Amino acid sequence: MRGIAAGPRGRRRVGGRGPRGRRRVSAPGAGAPGPEDGARADAHPSTSGSRAEAVDVVIVGAGPVGVALALDLVRRGLRVVVCEQAMDVHPLPRAVSLDDEAQRWLADLGASVQTRPLRGMTLVDADHRELLRFDRPPEEATLGHPPAALVHQPDLERELRRRFEACAPGALRLGVTVLGVTPAPGDPRPARACTRVVTSAGDLAARWVVGCDGAGSLVRALAGIDDETRGTSQRWLVCDFRVEDGPGGDRDGASPRTNPSPPVGDRAVPEVVQVCDPARPATSVPVGRGRHRLEFRLRRGETGREVGSRLGALARPWFADRPLDVERAAVYEFRARVAGRFRAGRLLLAGDAAHEMPPFLGQGLCTGFRDAANLGWKLAAVVHGAADPRLLDSYDAERQPHAARVVDVADRIGRVVGDRSSTRAAIRNRAIAAGASLTRGRAGLAAQRMPPLPAGPLVSRPGRRGPQGRRAGGLVGHPAPAVLGSALSGPAFTLLRTGDWPPEGGLLAALRGVGVQSRRVAPATIAAAGAGDARALVVRPDGIVAAVLRDDHDLVRLGRGLRRAGLRG
Repeated sequence: MRGIAAGPRGRRRVGGRGPRGRRRVSAPGAGAPGPEDGARADAHPSTSGSRAEAVDVVIVGAGPVGVALALDLVRRGLRVVVCEQAMDVHPLPRAVSLDDEAQRWLADLGASVQTRPLRGMTLVDADHRELLRFDRPPEEATLGHPPAALVHQPDLERELRRRFEACAPGALRLGVTVLGVTPAPGDPRPARACTRVVTSAGDLAARWVVGCDGAGSLVRALAGIDDETRGTSQRWLVCDFRVEDGPGGDRDGASPRTNPSPPVGDRAVPEVVQVCDPARPATSVPVGRGRHRLEFRLRRGETGREVGSRLGALARPWFADRPLDVERAAVYEFRARVAGRFRAGRLLLAGDAAHEMPPFLGQGLCTGFRDAANLGWKLAAVVHGAADPRLLDSYDAERQPHAARVVDVADRIGRVVGDRSSTRAAIRNRAIAAGASLTRGRAGLAAQRMPPLPAGPLVSRPGRRGPQGRRAGGLVGHPAPAVLGSALSGPAFTLLRTGDWPPEGGLLAALRGVGVQSRRVAPATIAAAGAGDARALVVRPDGIVAAVLRDDHDLVRLGRGLRRAGLRG
């Protein structure tokens, strides 16, 4: 049985370093950074007397979030350098799931990686009887992809790096350690000022620095950003098994003999199973590619070595008496944590540097990709002069509360699954059974999706409050449905209108003045997207629906919001 130093995304290895392999450090100096300052002076001197290499953005950390962000920025015309301590991707999977929004964004980046549809999640009791199913059928591809899918993270990381290196040769700097970040003198104009990044391979002068360097983020510490713990931590033993071919089975553990019960195991499409057993809460994930993951919560004072010695008995419901081929086993602390802010001047955070969450919702990596998709087009607009630097304030205003909500949901699910009180577990099981028997409750669970982005200058809620307005308003702040086709992504905001409204000139000209493009679509397309009788809708460069428009008032409110956010065309 082998332990490894880096665990699944959003988890912290007990007694070791964070997922990006860096210790947490204290921020030097004192006082908060100024609005365009961003970093505190660092004690590390320049590593050479030569002129620093000038780039638009330095990304610290070459995990999947950091490289995906870099790929997005490069395709938008920015000069980017990614610094990473390690020389290669971590060979074993950490995150194992992608939702439809993450899959669509990766496809938009041109990343081609094998995924396997995942039906959803089932909660079972101590006897492996079904309590509740969160059903997300793969055929319900509202965003053009299955609502959930399994992925082998090392393959995903290698594909992202391959794409990035093809687009920006030499920009991925492996084996390079970032030693410090400090404001550098230069152009007095805020949009063009630079930050000096001191690395083991020389200095970089960057307009912006993004920390994608994991739970123990150096960038977060240097920015003086505190994090908030939201919920209790839990210690779990995480085991990845290699599953060999055998009679009546396959290599991924999705066959009836390797799942906890026939009602779960006989499905052609695999699903995650949460065992709500107060004696030993557990999780089963048929990862695919010949792997099956089992996770077991540890009791107070219990060690991973003690539980590992009983692994055969614990895994018997899935593997019967077959010999176990353990690829790795390690203890992790599942935590719920969110940084107090995602921006401090010229320093920004994304991925695990900004938030950690328990894995029960399968949203750790997906939330990091949402950060990157939200940040990429905004950085590009600022660097290209299409927006003021204050546009990046909306990154923090949108992503921080959204990530916090997702972390809270994951934490609540973890408390339900991981409760070790027999009395509370019995009450929980009765309550779940009662709730699941209600048709409305099952429909709500089947239609689950992430919360929308909060309202703000770039997310304009409809003014009308009638039934049609409420239904259409449900689109705003969410990813645009796949029925909108090629309007889902692009370099600018896209106004999809069904006729001659708004007319040329006037309000339409004002929107074009802040960079909004216009395109006509059939009324049936708007209706199929769920916008009802709306006359137009607006999709952001990251594929998020910014507004549903019915009249001039909606249009004026949208235009004011875009200008207030800093867009200037």
